[in-house]
Amino acid sequence: MAVAACRPEPPRPLRHPLETELKLALPPAALPRLRRHPLFRSAHPVGEPHWLDNRYFDTPAHRLAAHHVALRLRLGGGQRLRTVKGSSPSVAGLSRRAEWEITAPRGVADAGFADVDDAGIRRLLERHAHHLREVFLTRFRRETRRLEPRRGVSILLMLDRGRISAQGHNEPICELELELERGQPADLFELASRLAVDLPLQPEDRSKADRGYRLAGLTRPEPMSAPLRRRKAADAPAIEAFKASMDAEIGEWRALLGKDAACDTGEFLHRSRVIQRRLRTLLRLYAPALPQRFVAEWDRRLATDARRLGAARELDVLCSTLQEQPSLHRSDAGRRLRQHAQAAREEALAAALAASGPRRQMSTLLQLQGAMLRLRGGASAEATAASLVAEGLDALRRRVRRRLREVDAAAHPGRDPHVLHRLRLAVKDLRNAAVAAAAIGVTTRDPTRIGALADDLGGLQDIAAARRQLREWANADTRLASPIADLVAGLEPRHRRLLARALRRARQI
Repeated sequence: MAVAACRPEPPRPLRHPLETELKLALPPAALPRLRRHPLFRSAHPVGEPHWLDNRYFDTPAHRLAAHHVALRLRLGGGQRLRTVKGSSPSVAGLSRRAEWEITAPRGVADAGFADVDDAGIRRLLERHAHHLREVFLTRFRRETRRLEPRRGVSILLMLDRGRISAQGHNEPICELELELERGQPADLFELASRLAVDLPLQPEDRSKADRGYRLAGLTRPEPMSAPLRRRKAADAPAIEAFKASMDAEIGEWRALLGKDAACDTGEFLHRSRVIQRRLRTLLRLYAPALPQRFVAEWDRRLATDARRLGAARELDVLCSTLQEQPSLHRSDAGRRLRQHAQAAREEALAAALAASGPRRQMSTLLQLQGAMLRLRGGASAEATAASLVAEGLDALRRRVRRRLREVDAAAHPGRDPHVLHRLRLAVKDLRNAAVAAAAIGVTTRDPTRIGALADDLGGLQDIAAARRQLREWANADTRLASPIADLVAGLEPRHRRLLARALRRARQI
């Protein structure tokens, strides 16, 4: 009787989850602080820290990269695993992607790809299985902890430290990945926002695979963008347009906070406030499509953050104005005024950064990102973006005209900074709304004139703030009275020119 030969069973898939993770970069110098952080320390260790060697494969023509597919062979933790990862655009460091992982006792393609139940990805891998070669490798030490902040939520904290190697080049890895086991993606942002208050974290959109391809001299195509960004369709639902517009602004804010060298300058304060103002304009522009509570809460929080930076920004502008005055360089009183202003600027800047510096802003940004994930539309969520934005632009134009009538009704508009300030805020909102409208294909009248008017009114606001501050210093120190009087008098011609031009432009809106 013949005995049938026993064939070895094919490797069994270990998992096929929809992986949801938030990747956070941090400088190596911050690692001791991370380890001391109460949230990190309260998380329970999962296994022992271990080294992972990952070899990434592709064809000579990089067919897998072109389809945003990653093929990896991982050795470490006593296992040899082959992983296939599907396409996944990353927004603010958050990625959600399909992943197929099996044991791989031999080569990366020897077991076949029957475990990959995405037909398109499986056919791609099978078609090119005989042309695969190693492109780059990563090697890092992984420490994993599990945090369960509340019932129904479980998050893995994976700390990776090592390097990427390709073509004789190396790039360091130092990042914290938050992977969702149970809960909602917003829970990842909630945890990240709490960590960001104390740590210089930066959401990282680039995966290790993306970084490896770049190090190898290859650029993977950008992931497919959201339909709205691809179409720029004005007839998209308003809630969809709002989310895409907010994502773009949040991305710019995040990029600003990632530039550490600029975070102790007046320019950083200015750009932070500009971005926060644009976010508030979007909230108001799309308010009919949003829950009222969401709009009220985030309008208040962003306004509070911007207000904390206002005094330092005004002093930064004033110091620049003083530097441009040659007369202040020639007298002892003038030099004393410049020194006094510089000391006040440094003090205000330190206070502003303590109250709302890069880390606190990053925490706020991550909380906003989490709130956006939980967001559900309001009464007009399904209205088209074009109709809602057009109505919002008309309302903002009417507001500008009302503020202009208030200026005309003032006995001395040039001496009443409050009415000019209200006009300025209305014009800034109109300018920001016009930019947001153009991003989805809705044009507005005279965008150049609106921008020029906003700049003129900003100049008037700077002069008003300078007058107010200089008078306070003159009253407090009589030695500064003489150069301050000369300086205030020198500002008058510019103030008159700006006021006349601003009022003329405002009447044309």
